[in-house]
Amino acid sequence: MYTLRVDCTPSLHTLVYDLTKQIASPEEGEEGVSLYESWHKRDNWTDNRDAPRISKLGSGSDFEAYFIRLGIAAGRARYTKNKVRHAD
Repeated sequence: MYTLRVDCTPSLHTLVYDLTKQIASPEEGEEGVSLYESWHKRDNWTDNRDAPRISKLGSGSDFEAYFIRLGIAAGRARYTKNKVRHAD
């Protein structure tokens, strides 16, 4: 199983959530399920949350110059192996 991982500035959170609700999950057997729903189901931090976790950009990352120094919104998304298996 794979899941989405996103790190971005807070100003991009709504955009990320809205876009992932419009994109179909690439997982086999999840036809008709959005990427958002698939991500939310597999997110290891979702237990008492209404939305999947979006992490902050770390200092020292490649994005630091854009966001911290220039104020430009930045982020990254990756589809990666899920470390915790959830019952489907």
